[in-house]
Amino acid sequence: AACRTKLAAPITQTYQIKDGEDLAVAGLGWVSLRGGDASLALTCPDGILVRRRPGLFGRR
Repeated sequence: AACRTKLAAPITQTYQIKDGEDLAVAGLGWVSLRGGDASLALTCPDGILVRRRPGLFGRR
């Protein structure tokens, strides 16, 4: 049977991420930033938990 769950309408949010931080997206994964600060625009269904956190892995 096909999945009949409908996702909420997508929204785009912009996050300011600092060097050494991660942007974690619930149910998907994360983005790690190294080498400087950045602005990241992320589009995902409304209601998905997105949060900044200290980097999971240290610097190389």
